[in-house]
Amino acid sequence: LEVPVAVRNLTDEAREVRVAFSSDELPVWGEPQTLTVEPQGTGVAAFTIEAVRPGTARWEVRAETATLEDVEQRTVTIRPRGEPATELVEGTASRDAPFRTTIALDLADRWHDVRLGVTMPSVVPALQDLDRLVGAGYYGTDPAASGVVGATAVLRYLRATGAGTSGDARRIETWLAELTAAIQLAQNDNGGWSWFWSPATNPFVTAHALDALLELRALGFPVLQDVLERAVRYFAAARQPDGLYLADAIAVWEGADDRVRRSVTAYVFEVLTRVLGTELEGALRQNTALGELLRGLAETLAPELQTADPDPLVTAHVVLGLGRLLRHGMEDEVAVEPNLVSAVVEGKRRLARIEDLAHWEPGWYDAWGGRVEAAYALLQAAHELEDDGAWEAARRQAIEFLLSTRPAWGAWHNQRGTAYAIRALMLLEPAPAGEGGTVLVKLDGTVLHRIETSADDLFAAALALRDIELGTLPPGEHTLEVSYDGSLKARVALAVDRWTGSGETTAAPSPASDSTGGASVEVFREASAEVQVGEPVVLSFDVRSRAVAGPLVLEQPIPAGTRVNRTSLASLEGVSVLADGDDGTVVLGLVAGERTAFEVRLDTDRSGTVAVPPAVVRSTLQPEVGAQSASSTLVVR
Repeated sequence: LEVPVAVRNLTDEAREVRVAFSSDELPVWGEPQTLTVEPQGTGVAAFTIEAVRPGTARWEVRAETATLEDVEQRTVTIRPRGEPATELVEGTASRDAPFRTTIALDLADRWHDVRLGVTMPSVVPALQDLDRLVGAGYYGTDPAASGVVGATAVLRYLRATGAGTSGDARRIETWLAELTAAIQLAQNDNGGWSWFWSPATNPFVTAHALDALLELRALGFPVLQDVLERAVRYFAAARQPDGLYLADAIAVWEGADDRVRRSVTAYVFEVLTRVLGTELEGALRQNTALGELLRGLAETLAPELQTADPDPLVTAHVVLGLGRLLRHGMEDEVAVEPNLVSAVVEGKRRLARIEDLAHWEPGWYDAWGGRVEAAYALLQAAHELEDDGAWEAARRQAIEFLLSTRPAWGAWHNQRGTAYAIRALMLLEPAPAGEGGTVLVKLDGTVLHRIETSADDLFAAALALRDIELGTLPPGEHTLEVSYDGSLKARVALAVDRWTGSGETTAAPSPASDSTGGASVEVFREASAEVQVGEPVVLSFDVRSRAVAGPLVLEQPIPAGTRVNRTSLASLEGVSVLADGDDGTVVLGLVAGERTAFEVRLDTDRSGTVAVPPAVVRSTLQPEVGAQSASSTLVVR
């Protein structure tokens, strides 16, 4: 497995960084590498680790400069080869009816994993999943902003319930202080922010960053007024003649169309209206075109409330934004039909009757994210706007959706989905007054876990309930019982993963080969070991296959500090270029059944020592047939 290590330079000077990867339990391929990281830039070193047996292994990454050192230590769980057969059992545990089930294991289930999670239908799921956001590190604006909006919602809850000085609150505050600085430093010259994979500013990530910074400033974290003013100016300048924002760099999953553009624009509008009524409003109105921008967005988006098939998230964002304009005395400044008051009333009525939370999602990494955001926006509207009775059905639908789409031991698919679910659940009553009780987990009549829950300290109980380890069980039938004596009905989920094959493996030889049914592939690669800056790095490939169905695909990750020589790709014969390395990997198509030898050249422009990751070859029709070359080390003088 190739492990890229990103090193972020937050200083204003270029830094020489030595990066080393080590582990006592895992073979590590790749010597320590020296990178030159530009100011405010990111360098990447690649290492290859090999898993030789199932279990838990520890590893460490160390980055050193002449004056600084940073160390990251983590563990990785190694599963046996292949995909497990998973048995999932779900139910509830209440005062009157405990959860009971039987776990049956036979001799073939030598490698198995038994996972148990318990969730209360309250704020507990949000507290459980906060731990998946806090302390995750900084990997770009969008993941950081997701972490911020989730963590700030929990911090508000802890402060409101008298736990603002607890250890949990202090841990969150420390992490948020780091992200406050990191997000501001990542702002582009034009006032916006970008995806982590592209330097181009886009309105979706900018709105997400501004959302996070407004939450941080409201809680007392040091967010500069100039940063916020520059963001407002970016939004004023980026609007198109039709009043919407472009979505070409945003809708990478469903495609950029007017529906997506309206959704992004509604999100921007809702975020910008949050400054109304705050200490920022006067300065932003004076120093930027905030008032004109809000009027223009309101007049562009108000017709969305009249569409035949309303998008729930767009509707919620527009209703929230228009409602704030109304509350802050802008009804005479906004020209909407028939008037601002009637538009808000109609928007509230339509939003309360929405039956489907379906909403566009900007990327595969955001699966479910759009619907989770729609549920949050609906609950936020119900929280801010009056007439609670009219919202009851919609609130119930949103809450049930959030609780039913979260696995008991997991999160809402990703950081963004988890962050917005936490935000939503923090709007609810955490638990009935005085709620508390004991969760008992019994296996074969023996109490394995006793977890006390209390409304006074839900965070500790939430973490203890999220992932309950049952350990390795002997063959035979085992009876599991989960009981809870509080007033709530707890959701219980049990998953048993089984691997029936051998879990042991041995280190792959070089060249690596794999065979299935007589089909086999081999790949040999030779690479330059040392070159001068400006000299090409030559990668020589020799690919051989026998009895393989369909064409082959070869993937070669590009070492840090190098780039593909396009001329060498254009001169290849009998090889198709499927990806030219712009995204960090060259992908080539080869004919199966033939021996194919060719060269690819890389250009260098800076010195250092880096790993050359292994090349991987797979059959497109028989993906189980493949091979991997050895990795190597490159020194650029």
